[in-house]
Amino acid sequence: MSRSRLLLGVLVTLAVLVAPLLRASADPGSSPTAAGPDLDGLRAATAQRMAQEGVIDVPIQFVVRNVNRSAAPCATDGRTYTVRGHLTAPADVAGTAASRSVSLYQHGLEAGEWYWRLDVPGYHHTEEMARRGQASVTIDRLGYGNSDRPNGLALCLGGEADITAQIIEQLRGGTYAAAAGRQPVAFPRVVLVGQDVGAQIAEITAYSFHDVDGLVLLSWTDQGLPDAVTARYFSALTACMRQAGPPGAAGDGYVSFDLGAAQFRSANLAGVEPAVADVASALREPQPCGDLAAQLEATPLDRRQLCEVQVPVLLVYGADDDRVQGTGDQRGLFCGAPDVQTIRLPDTGHYVGLSGDGSALRTELLAWLGRAAATAGPPGAGQPGGADAGPLGPSSTGTVAGVSSPLPAGTVDVPVSFVVANVDRSASPCASDGRTYTVRGHLTAPAAVLAQPNPAVTVYIHGTNTGEWIWRVPAADGVSFVAGQAGRGHASVTIDRLGYGASDHPNGFASCTGAHADIVHQIVGQLRAGSYHVDDAGATRFSRVFLAGHSSGALVAEIDAYSFHDVDGVVSLAWAAVGLTPDTSRRFFTAYQQCLPTARTPDRPDDGYVSFDGSREDFLAGGLSAAASPAVVAAVAPLYAAAPCGVMASEPMAILRDLTRISGVDVPVFLVFGAHDVLRQNVERYPLLFTGSRDVTSVTLPDSGHFVTIDADAAQARDAVATWLDHQQAGR
Repeated sequence: MSRSRLLLGVLVTLAVLVAPLLRASADPGSSPTAAGPDLDGLRAATAQRMAQEGVIDVPIQFVVRNVNRSAAPCATDGRTYTVRGHLTAPADVAGTAASRSVSLYQHGLEAGEWYWRLDVPGYHHTEEMARRGQASVTIDRLGYGNSDRPNGLALCLGGEADITAQIIEQLRGGTYAAAAGRQPVAFPRVVLVGQDVGAQIAEITAYSFHDVDGLVLLSWTDQGLPDAVTARYFSALTACMRQAGPPGAAGDGYVSFDLGAAQFRSANLAGVEPAVADVASALREPQPCGDLAAQLEATPLDRRQLCEVQVPVLLVYGADDDRVQGTGDQRGLFCGAPDVQTIRLPDTGHYVGLSGDGSALRTELLAWLGRAAATAGPPGAGQPGGADAGPLGPSSTGTVAGVSSPLPAGTVDVPVSFVVANVDRSASPCASDGRTYTVRGHLTAPAAVLAQPNPAVTVYIHGTNTGEWIWRVPAADGVSFVAGQAGRGHASVTIDRLGYGASDHPNGFASCTGAHADIVHQIVGQLRAGSYHVDDAGATRFSRVFLAGHSSGALVAEIDAYSFHDVDGVVSLAWAAVGLTPDTSRRFFTAYQQCLPTARTPDRPDDGYVSFDGSREDFLAGGLSAAASPAVVAAVAPLYAAAPCGVMASEPMAILRDLTRISGVDVPVFLVFGAHDVLRQNVERYPLLFTGSRDVTSVTLPDSGHFVTIDADAAQARDAVATWLDHQQAGR
């Protein structure tokens, strides 16, 4: 194991373990000084100063819908909210707006509108810009500050980008609301400025809606996070998962990214004067969990879409910023922009607008805005799509593991295939290419069952780092999972999910967890209709269909069940959307960092595939317990393979969404856990979340790890599932 990977594992482990303690003891808004700054007094002084300078500073608000029509699919609640902010501009703005641009500012994590409006003389960015002739609109993004605050799990980056597009439309039309009896000013040109994650939202807005005249991105890259920042990220994400649950669950879906005010200062405020840092620390805010989780899928999507940005771009970085990496590579992603400039400010950290005396960013930004205005085309020239822009357009082969164990007499074992559309109509939206592919697998069943008038079948869905083989490799007793089910009189369909094994392999970023649930829904429909393909035989119609998923395949099964309500029961093996361990986080992050460089334009079919486990040894240690048979270990070792990056990147957001929707599973559920599963622990409360099901039962296998179908208790797992299926099918 490399030194950096070992360090990463330690960081992630420590972050996950100590985060709850640190958060419990740290006040997110605390200041290192005993009394803290006089925020009200500072605001009053700012208002007086701007009035004397002839700067208008008007509260404004935008009524928006929390929907997502961007190119970065993710889940929103569809409700109407109010986003609040300010217009800060020279006093003559109303008379000169027709020839004036407005800059719309988006803040980042743990900040708010205050980032651009810090009430310290010289550091109130929009005041200083107004004194130099610039009009600015700052907002508290939805979920922050004075704007409405829905549950944080109801927000996501694609939705924030859609809201941004709605705000831009209202700025152009003058249809927002202004306080103090002022008539809203319409601005024909809008430049979008974002800091940190606010910059990522700005990117998504620009390539989704083509509605801005320029793009300024501060302290952001799509090159992944440094190791220490990633440790904090996964700590915060774990805290989010503790809050997620059915409606009414404890927690409001907001967490702090940094562990207390001291870490916030050290991470963001390098090069910032102590008095300024005190004010910023006192204003620190938690961030919505939905935004946090959506970032993982949005970042590789950005890398594939930024060539669609067709307006001038300015990239600004602090030379001492240790929260971003790959700043030299970011410029190359904007291959469609007419002009891309990169500026690095010396002696400056992550909060570039607050470093030094606050003037360095303003100086560079004013010069760039002047050049951009001088060379600009017609207002809104980059607007081919508007807010009705549609979803993304189009954008290794393997072998199926055969059943080497004997099948019971009279058992049919035939290849089957399903022609499916790679779309996502599930309740867990994510990005897919919409193309048609073939998913392949096997039907294994007693011939007598297939001859029955209304047979039942179970569709088996493998997890992230396995394949169809997890159901077809023999355990220590020489019996595979599907052979055991056939011996008990049950029909099984096992598949390689899209991007795995013998099924088609699109670009690894072309599909995602929600799309895989939609594909399973299509497979269920074809099994009921008998419209799938069977080699050299007719297709049996099944009147009852159960789903069984291993690991994240169970996540896919759950999403299908509450999205489409098309199955008769769900079996979950070695899965819980709670109880993620440091081992899981370490594997995920390592794979994710390897995925990012393969997200590029144009797509290539072999791009976007990496191994979830860092090595074959990691794969075996994460899958099998110490009690596993050496013969099983030897059989599984060669099956270590790569997985689609889009599936992996979409899983954290899918998990959070799953926790809020799992009560929608309204069919019987059976859960199987391994007591020695290093990827899932403390899962005891998970069965309690299936509040919509009339029948939820579980079993824990005492000597098994993650690969419960082939580990030491494989026979017990087979029998438990078969007995449950007996009970469910007898009840109809």
